[in-house]
Amino acid sequence: MMLAAAALLVSSLTQAADEKDWLHFPDMTDFRTQRISRQPNEANWPFTVDEGMLLCARGFGQRIAMFAEIPDGDAGFGDDTGAEDNAVDDGANVSGPRVVVLTVDPFDLAFGPLGDRSLLDLPTTPEGAIRRIAPFVTQARKLCDQPRGAEIGGGEL
Repeated sequence: MMLAAAALLVSSLTQAADEKDWLHFPDMTDFRTQRISRQPNEANWPFTVDEGMLLCARGFGQRIAMFAEIPDGDAGFGDDTGAEDNAVDDGANVSGPRVVVLTVDPFDLAFGPLGDRSLLDLPTTPEGAIRRIAPFVTQARKLCDQPRGAEIGGGEL
């Protein structure tokens, strides 16, 4: 009886989790993307680069919002063009776009968001940081309402 219960538990944990399940770990096909860029005279741009990609995927039971820089000369994020530039040789020289998780959680902001924090240009106070980044977190999370793998144009959300 205990063996059957253990087998049922293991099989349920190893089955492909629904995207909204706590056990779902997102892969590349789960992300929705939207290219954004700084507008002229935009005072509250929270990033250190002038353009990038907002990304959203569901994982661990929640929407995960991110911002990624667009590497120089890359016509599109995730394109196969230039794939040879990112080829893995011995594992020591692996590079890719810098990515940071976007959050409005004061605890996360106090200790620094996950990812490359050099992409963020936020005020030092939690209130100021939240005020500056909140619209981008909201916009990125709206991407999760789109189908998996969707690439949304600049003005579509």
